[in-house]
Amino acid sequence: MSSKTSRRGNGEGSIVQRRDGSWMFSQRLGKDPETDRPLRLVVYGATRPELLRTVADEKARGGGKLRAREPVSVADYLTAWLRDDVKPQRSKNTFALYTSVVTKWLLPVTGNVRLDKFDPEAVKRVYARMREDGASTAVVNKAGVILHAAFEVRRKEKDRPNPVSRVETPRHAAGERRVLGKDAAQRLIAEIRKTSDNDDPLVSMWEVAIFTGLRLGELLGLKVDDVDFARRELHVRRQ
Repeated sequence: MSSKTSRRGNGEGSIVQRRDGSWMFSQRLGKDPETDRPLRLVVYGATRPELLRTVADEKARGGGKLRAREPVSVADYLTAWLRDDVKPQRSKNTFALYTSVVTKWLLPVTGNVRLDKFDPEAVKRVYARMREDGASTAVVNKAGVILHAAFEVRRKEKDRPNPVSRVETPRHAAGERRVLGKDAAQRLIAEIRKTSDNDDPLVSMWEVAIFTGLRLGELLGLKVDDVDFARRELHVRRQ
């Protein structure tokens, strides 16, 4: 779908339909007095009417005038970052993953911590609190990566230090993985064949999975043309 743009007059911003069918309103709102950089309000909606209602709500919240959002807490900042930076620029899967980690782990921990008070010691407290709440090392590591990415945007836009970069991100050491031996793999395939119909295509998929180690997305993307029977080769071209 090609994007559609409609301008609402001088000083009224623009409305754009994005490639995924959603709508975006954007308006420049002067300059940041601290950095002299342009301030811009960006709002999203699933439909044009929904977008217009959201813009109206923003205007009402600003006392009849659209105002640039200036998050005052870390939680507010992370929420705005997901909406304004991650969602428009990253894949849907990345946005979903970041939103899940931020919502489940970071927002409850950061709470009402003031944005200007979020220093390296505060970052350490976030990691410690996550561990106390039962987060695994892998989750804490992912949260650290997400925090760093979020505050890197602020560093570039506001010329402020990134507090996360001054704290070592907790490392996740993957545990030793157990793999099937030749005999175990053959027994597994024998059981699959025994409990399935001879023409069940899933039997072949299981066999390819066991003997190649392909991931599920790669397996589901395979086509007959990907098999070179003469050379006994399998080419993974898509997911």
